[in-house]
Amino acid sequence: MTDVTVALGSDTNRIYKFRHPLYIPFFAIGTTRDKMKRAGVWEKLPQTLRQKARAAQDGWRTMVITRKDMDAIPDDVWARLARAFDLEWGYAERGR
Repeated sequence: MTDVTVALGSDTNRIYKFRHPLYIPFFAIGTTRDKMKRAGVWEKLPQTLRQKARAAQDGWRTMVITRKDMDAIPDDVWARLARAFDLEWGYAERGR
């Protein structure tokens, strides 16, 4: 996989073109984590998001990924993650 370079100014927002929050059932968290590892993004996710995934899987709970969670993911990591999971997204200028 090639590296993704994203150059953004402070006047842009990430726009998610899919329904969110995302709900991942506990039985799918392990598979999702493995796919993230293969895409090379698991270790680059914010620690809080990785902990949230582990807690949901260990507690047999559905994991809820909010917009705040997604916004905390660095842009280059998000680009790889979105490509691996076929998620549509883009950028829009912030309103002034």
